[in-house]
Amino acid sequence: MTILTNTTIKSFTDEGVFVSSGADKMHTIQADTVILSFGTKPDNKIAKSIYENYQYVQIIGDANAVGRIGDAVRQGFFSGYAI
Repeated sequence: MTILTNTTIKSFTDEGVFVSSGADKMHTIQADTVILSFGTKPDNKIAKSIYENYQYVQIIGDANAVGRIGDAVRQGFFSGYAI
C-alpha cells in the first residue's frame, strides 16, 4: 500500500491514477484499487451568523467540528432535549 499526502488527483486511467505531488511533479501510480480519504473542515458560516444574532444557539455536528455521525446525533439529541 502507498499512502500519499499533499497530492492532487489529475485523472484515473486504465493503468492507475495520474497525480501531481508538487511543482511540476506529475506521474502515474499503477493501481487496480484506489482508496480516497480527504480531510474535511467545518462549514459553519451560516451557523456563526445565527449564533451572533440570537440568544440561544448551539452549533452541532459537522458545523461545529468534523467527527463521527454518532457525535452529531448525540449533540442533536441533547440540544433538542435542552429546549
